[in-house]
Amino acid sequence: MSTSVLGIVYDPHGRSRQDRGGDLKICADGLIDRCERLTLYVADEAAAFPSSSPFPLWGPRPVGVLDLASPQTQDCIDSVGRALTSAGYDVHWYDNAQTVPDDYGSRGHLPSRDWADGEASPAAVTVNFLRRPASLSVPDWVARWHGVMSPVSGDLQPRSRYVRNHLTRPHDAHSPPWEGVAMESWPSPRHIANPMLFYGASTRLQMLRNMLAIVRAVHHCFWIWQVHTVPMTEFFLRTPEDA
Repeated sequence: MSTSVLGIVYDPHGRSRQDRGGDLKICADGLIDRCERLTLYVADEAAAFPSSSPFPLWGPRPVGVLDLASPQTQDCIDSVGRALTSAGYDVHWYDNAQTVPDDYGSRGHLPSRDWADGEASPAAVTVNFLRRPASLSVPDWVARWHGVMSPVSGDLQPRSRYVRNHLTRPHDAHSPPWEGVAMESWPSPRHIANPMLFYGASTRLQMLRNMLAIVRAVHHCFWIWQVHTVPMTEFFLRTPEDA
């Protein structure tokens, strides 16, 4: 497990995907030299494929996520916060505990990472914004997410990478009540759009069985209509030297 801060970005002005991608990349690039680790996810023109989930049916969707670890954390988030706010974006920061149970190359759906920092990852990435059901304590919720949902979906679905972010503390009282963010990487957009590929099935019966198993696992720790899923492009901007 590693610790970081996560910034969730909203665009109240509804810019084009191209403009949004350029704005967030410029703001994030200004942090590279001050971070030990920095990853950007942005709903840009390369991530225009359909989401795997219809939710939310209305209301604003996040358009970007910044995941950073730095010895100058407060300075970094103040700096990029000012840049994003002056550009007309809203950003909310959370303390974060991160685990990566599956990385590129670990399950064979895509090869190990061989692209440089700053290049877009070749995977189709979906970012899931999660709320904890009020009926579950934090320890029970994390145990169900890590111990039930993650293993079931990882065994059945063709995920290339899976990152779990447990948001442990919002930095301001007005932050949306997200308590988790999960990044799922897929070999291609077809693996999201095609139910047979998405559920790792070779027959229709197997697809239905796998779908039922995953729905049961989801309901074990989330209300499915509260899971907001947004396609985004992934940029590793600064990778730790020992990674």
